[in-house]
Amino acid sequence: MKLYIFKRINKFDYNIVCFIKRHVKNKYLDVAMLIITTMGNLGTIWLGMAAIMIFLGNNYRLLGCEVIIYN
Repeated sequence: MKLYIFKRINKFDYNIVCFIKRHVKNKYLDVAMLIITTMGNLGTIWLGMAAIMIFLGNNYRLLGCEVIIYN
């Protein structure tokens, strides 16, 4: 039973990825995704989110500092 559910989920996921590959591909999104992926690999996304948390106010300041320290 569990194997059947996992196969269905895998097939559904595969169909979504194929749809995106066929219909959502263009040169601008390719460049944007390359930049976003590189930023994620370098950790700049998390540092940017931490900076936003620090500037939002006292409620998120400690969390922002923790993200910067542990990243």
